[in-house]
Amino acid sequence: MSMGNSQSYKRVFDSIYHTVPATGLENVLDKHLKNLVKEADSVEMARMAHDFSVGLYKKRSYLLAIKYGLMEIETYESLKILNPDYAKSLYNIGLFYKKIDLPKKALPFFLKVVELDIDPVKTAQSYCKIGSSYFKLGDYFDAVTYYEKGIVKLEEQNQHKLLIGEYLDLSTVFDKIKTKESLAKMLYCLKRVVKHGEEFPLTKRQYFILNNGFANYYNNSKTFDLQKARYYYEQVVEKALDTGDSLMVGIAYSNLGNLYNKVSSDSSLYYLSQSLPYVTDTDKKAIIYHNICNYYLDRNRLEEAEWNIHEALRNNAYINEDESEVPSRLKLLNATDKYQVLSCLTTKATVLAKQFEQGQDVGKIKLALENLKAADTLVGIIQESSAGDGSKLFWRKEASEVYVKAMLCSQVLDEGELAFHYSEKNKALLLTESILENTERTELPITLVERSNYLKKEISRFENTLAEESMVDQNLIRDSLFHAKLTYRRFTDSLEASFPNYFASLSKTEIFSREEVREQMDGNSAIVSYVWNQEEERLDGIFGVVVTKDHTKVFKIPNFQSFQQLVSDYRILLQAPFETLEDKKRFQGVAHALYLRLFPSEEIRDLIQEKTLIIIPDNNLQNIPFEALVKDIHNPEYLIQSHEISYAYSMSFLLHNNGIVRKAEKKFIGYSPNQFAYDNLDSLTRTTSEVSRISDVMGGNTILNSNASKQHFLDEAPNYRILHLATHAEGGANPWIAFNDSKLKAHELYTFTNQADLVVLSACNTSLGKIAQGEGVLSLARGFFYSGANSVVSSLWNVNDGSTSDIMEEFYVALEEGETKSASLRRAKLNYLSAHSLSDASPYYWASFVLIGDAGSTGQISSYRSYIYITIGLLFLISLGLVYRRRKKKQILG
Repeated sequence: MSMGNSQSYKRVFDSIYHTVPATGLENVLDKHLKNLVKEADSVEMARMAHDFSVGLYKKRSYLLAIKYGLMEIETYESLKILNPDYAKSLYNIGLFYKKIDLPKKALPFFLKVVELDIDPVKTAQSYCKIGSSYFKLGDYFDAVTYYEKGIVKLEEQNQHKLLIGEYLDLSTVFDKIKTKESLAKMLYCLKRVVKHGEEFPLTKRQYFILNNGFANYYNNSKTFDLQKARYYYEQVVEKALDTGDSLMVGIAYSNLGNLYNKVSSDSSLYYLSQSLPYVTDTDKKAIIYHNICNYYLDRNRLEEAEWNIHEALRNNAYINEDESEVPSRLKLLNATDKYQVLSCLTTKATVLAKQFEQGQDVGKIKLALENLKAADTLVGIIQESSAGDGSKLFWRKEASEVYVKAMLCSQVLDEGELAFHYSEKNKALLLTESILENTERTELPITLVERSNYLKKEISRFENTLAEESMVDQNLIRDSLFHAKLTYRRFTDSLEASFPNYFASLSKTEIFSREEVREQMDGNSAIVSYVWNQEEERLDGIFGVVVTKDHTKVFKIPNFQSFQQLVSDYRILLQAPFETLEDKKRFQGVAHALYLRLFPSEEIRDLIQEKTLIIIPDNNLQNIPFEALVKDIHNPEYLIQSHEISYAYSMSFLLHNNGIVRKAEKKFIGYSPNQFAYDNLDSLTRTTSEVSRISDVMGGNTILNSNASKQHFLDEAPNYRILHLATHAEGGANPWIAFNDSKLKAHELYTFTNQADLVVLSACNTSLGKIAQGEGVLSLARGFFYSGANSVVSSLWNVNDGSTSDIMEEFYVALEEGETKSASLRRAKLNYLSAHSLSDASPYYWASFVLIGDAGSTGQISSYRSYIYITIGLLFLISLGLVYRRRKKKQILG
């Protein structure tokens, strides 16, 4: 029975829905669809399936809505009908999957709408819904990319109504990211909502969300304004009470409570208590209980704090009333607001740690540790969905809070193995993943590797251009960046389908255990690893662990504020030579005080006594040289005088990176572009002689003046085991190193490949950059590691030409004589100290350069060639042995 194009299947659905029992609903709906199939009216069947799907969605029968929506899609595809109705059906299924909290399943449908690009409005909306799906998955930065793309398209079409909703949603993403830049963009989004509201009136709920958004903007540590935040929250309360919107009343009261708690007002608890009766949504209740916990925690009322944070976890992770229960992996996977669950778990660990401090109940610390282990599991779940670098760095920062608290638990329990594990998890995991990925790519066809590198280079180029203030057409560059990211994502998706084993290997970045590290240590070495989260305020301290061949000791450096000031004073004093004896004494006092804080007990100082040190610093410790610390104030001696010192991002990174086979055939190349054709960079008068003298020592090539171009370096550097760059450089947010014709920017190193055992950056500030919590300094040195280097010598401040040349020449002499890299750098610094006195012996002149990475010998041949030569040698010896045995046998037989 054909119903004809004019027939409304909505009426058919309504009739069935209201007359047929729920248990028989699906069968009756199926029969109606089968009747149309028998009549070969597939198009009509698709339309009926569409109306059934929409009707079921409105009745909240989401799984059945998806079933009939998929029937509609399959029918259109079988008939090869690609029209706006087909695009709408795809869009609807995406929405339905999002509604039941399956954003991963929603994504392919929205992406298909985008690829079809049949209906301009649906295409624009789909871009935004892709952004919404990534946001739900925790991939915040890719979420922004897609939202912005969709919003631009909606702006072109003057879709005021739709734009209001999308700008509000995007403002929420920016609020989660919480950087100064993201908050500025959040404010812009909210102002655009106001603008579009002049063309199309806001709904009551949108009005509430808008004012709540303005209030949240001002209720932030970076943009805090008590009066403005309170004004906007009160606007929400007043309007919501008038209209009877209980949910928004509850949210606004909760936010007011959170606001007043930031200024230690007792009004906080009143508003938080008022909010609970208005809210039935479990996720929202969890936020309220979390805020109440914070109120009690700040007032050291720990039993109430514990009860409320457990209530928060009961509401968003669905655990029971037993306060010792910790969410299982399955419950973590099913949590709808994983960010909130993560925050609750870390807060609960803080409450339990505070309870231990008061009562010394070890059970509290053990339970805190179990909550942190769950938080670590949750971080892993979230990161599996975070493809973009920005989102990965964001979650590494969030994870850092987990690991610093786990270090506290390890210290209390004196669990050295555990402390080492979490200190490793807190360091350079993304860098380790990257170098392993670059290594594993040898298993892929070369054409695919080249394609991947090209696409990554394009993304880097557009991102860097977008960051430049002089860039004129931001929309054009943003559009290009979007398409580059979309192309790269499609490319990696196709790779994952074609090479599943390759991608499976990437997801298993191995953290080396303490025992595995010990197996590779000798008795003369000590590892000292620090964990320092500057945003952690409630647990006052920095944690560390010392590992030797036979011992492990976890320690805490208390009094965060005074320690931070001491590190700052030390760094400031290092950056200028001593002018008076008083300057020297002041420095020695600060350097000795810092030494005592960094190695805070006789036991720790005994463990490192006369050892070769591998320092794994964190946060601002990454910007100071340990070599210039003073051990004894009464008989001042720098740490370099009794210790060989190198630095590492983590032991796991160091061991993984050291295991890579590097195939460079040539030995040494040095670059000295002593004049520059841009940016009014000063000429460097001594670098040419520096590089020439080093080349005389090492043999190899020197590339000077105008020949020292960026392209020459990019083309030739991969062929050399040792790269030396004597030039200008700059750290900061966008690090670069200068060649004669142009700068090589740090982001370009992420698409460049070198095979160097050693890179020496004889320039200023090459170890400096933006600190990414949990990952390290995003510096030029890191860029060279990413591109393949085994070790890097880099600088911590503006270096002096004369002392640099002297130290570098002696460093290479020692290397050529067969000393290790760390021993060579130490020898060069000690020789400089012995040859100079008074002001000229200031650490400013000799302490800036540090060795990061492998500290062993460079050797005379590359590891790859060594392997070949050793193999040939062994085969030769075996053949000699066989010849000898045959001759011996002949003699015996004869």
